Amino acid sequence: MIISECAIYHSAGFLKGARIIPSPTALGWGLELVGRYKPFMVTRQRGGDCIYKSIDAAFAAATKIGFQEVTIESTMPYDA
Repeated sequence: MIISECAIYHSAGFLKGARIIPSPTALGWGLELVGRYKPFMVTRQRGGDCIYKSIDAAFAAATKIGFQEVTIESTMPYDA
């Protein structure tokens, strides 16, 4: 789901929280949103998951959606 759609779902109360997680496929961070029934990743408009180069960029995307608190998972799947 792209960021503009996520903002609509957040304002409707469908989203419970946001987590910044290490990307398993690329060097970077992903933004996982926790919905009522299951979590899902923020995606790009042209398809594929959004991969952010820094935690700050992922946090900026979460605040753009409307979240004020974000959980960060600190385990990295690779040697940084």
